[in-house]
Amino acid sequence: NDQIIITEAQSNNDTDWTLGFHDYIEVYNGGETTVKLSQYFLSRSQSEPFACHMPAVELAPGEYALLICDIDLLDMRLPKEGSELFLFYRDGTECDAVDLPAMENNVWQREYGLTMQPSPGYANTEAGASAYRASVPHTLAITEVVSSNSKLLPLNGEYNDLILQRDSPWLHH
Repeated sequence: NDQIIITEAQSNNDTDWTLGFHDYIEVYNGGETTVKLSQYFLSRSQSEPFACHMPAVELAPGEYALLICDIDLLDMRLPKEGSELFLFYRDGTECDAVDLPAMENNVWQREYGLTMQPSPGYANTEAGASAYRASVPHTLAITEVVSSNSKLLPLNGEYNDLILQRDSPWLHH
């Protein structure tokens, strides 16, 4: 039962192009056998292990499942203020628990905590984030606007306002 873990999560992020602004939870199968996610439940409360039944998806060893809240029959919201998130097996056994911090415009990843480099459905690495970005249709998308800039990307000692697009090298680091 311990082979499925929560690896990434994002609360509704209206400033990011990731997944059309939906909450999402990513789980990973670190075991050696295929598992049926329908035998698991997610909850924001340890005392309510059967709060949210996971969808009927088989997850092979080494695979990630991306669960988009309110779309994949996953009736769960992730508050921007943060919350605990629990994964339970069908018999009520707790398999995993994470403490999600406040996520205004960030993504939480198990390995790194809060980050601005989402990789939903891929490993939480720079290569995984690059693979995710490559999987998104290549249309012009403004992903960040910085007005009254006083900290980012100085040019000749001055800080200018910025408009960044998805393929900006600045977003890759």
